[in-house]
Amino acid sequence: MIQQLRAWNPWWEMGVEGLKRYNIPPFKREIYPEVKAQFENGKQIVSIVGMRQIGKSTLMRQMIQDLLNSGVPPESIFYISFDDPFLETKTKNQGADLMEKVVDTYAEYILKKNLEHADTQIYFFSMKFID
Repeated sequence: MIQQLRAWNPWWEMGVEGLKRYNIPPFKREIYPEVKAQFENGKQIVSIVGMRQIGKSTLMRQMIQDLLNSGVPPESIFYISFDDPFLETKTKNQGADLMEKVVDTYAEYILKKNLEHADTQIYFFSMKFID
């Protein structure tokens, strides 16, 4: 599990350099300032909904890039893809317990503490395509 989490979150080991594999474009979509403002204003949940291939993943990676560039510790940014075949296979076998296992694994191996004892804000990004 931890190997998969590290693959989804290359910035944990490489910082902002870990995002280079995604070739993030320098331009920002029209909605970017609105999403960023919601984060900055303390919104706990920001939902971005849209069809496939319109830039939702790119927008999330741009947000992650900006967070890293602003000094947010890399281990405080957690991304998970619920569409990844690894997770889809595990979901069928474990149901709702899988999410708890994923978060517990992140807390134990990356934060090295329980989420309740985290001394920094955690940014959680997730992706799930809905057909």
